[in-house]
Amino acid sequence: MQFFHLDDAYSVSRFARAGISVDECYSRLIDDAGNQYILKTKNYVGQEALQDASNVVLQLRSEWLWWTNGRPYYNVWPAMVDTLTTFDVTHVPLASFFAAPDPHIAIQFSVDNSRQVLGMLVSVLRNVPTEAGVRDVILFSRHTVERQIVECSGRMIHAVYCDMLAVLPGKQTYSLAEVGAYYNERPENRWLRNIALAVLLMERTPSLFEPDILRCDCERYDRASTDVRKRLEERAFKRRGQRGYHVGRQLETIPHYRRPHPALYWTGKGRRIATVVFRSGCIVKRQAMTTAPTGRLGSYGESERDK
Repeated sequence: MQFFHLDDAYSVSRFARAGISVDECYSRLIDDAGNQYILKTKNYVGQEALQDASNVVLQLRSEWLWWTNGRPYYNVWPAMVDTLTTFDVTHVPLASFFAAPDPHIAIQFSVDNSRQVLGMLVSVLRNVPTEAGVRDVILFSRHTVERQIVECSGRMIHAVYCDMLAVLPGKQTYSLAEVGAYYNERPENRWLRNIALAVLLMERTPSLFEPDILRCDCERYDRASTDVRKRLEERAFKRRGQRGYHVGRQLETIPHYRRPHPALYWTGKGRRIATVVFRSGCIVKRQAMTTAPTGRLGSYGESERDK
């Protein structure tokens, strides 16, 4: 199964190829985006344009902290997505989210999912100046199929859609239901907030969080000893420059009931003839379904970056 790879301003710009450091890159970009915000304020442009400029500043600050944190990413498998979309976070104390052990993470979804959002960067920011004063903020930067392009410091970068959970200092003992401080909320994206906050709270247990190792090492990793597994994990880290995890992959192999449905099969010589077969309902495992000759789901555990 292939997952979206979250890009950042440093990786997609020319700064990395020019030998400019991550810190200098984001310092320049944030200064330039801040100057654009001030210029738009002086010119009294529309509120939407001001918000876009402000979002770029927050997005860049979040990415910078993500780089400092080692750019960890979590591939959330479809079964886990379905489970976490109904996760109720409204009565959890906000202090729990702000005390997350891994405060800056990328959450990535399968590229085959039917939603427009492919991934998001979740970042816990402290003492952020906002229009309502200094606040602690959880920023949700949504990466969608359609991306906005913004120029900063003469470089073209991706500006993503941002939502935030902003809380005044001293209010962290409250729950989200009590504070009601979620800013710029879009009801259709509430499922993203639920998943993001759930991943922040989850214990990084091996039963749910499995290291995303290289595709060529998958079979070897499954039967390897603890020491060999650690070496394979380090090998993947050196190759990609960041640590990755699969969240809920084992849930995909739990037996479940498959409803009756039509299925596409490729038959005949060379499997070139498409045939639609109506399959009856039965109990199956998703891992077995991924081997069906449809050519749609890809290899188990496959990562686009490993190709």
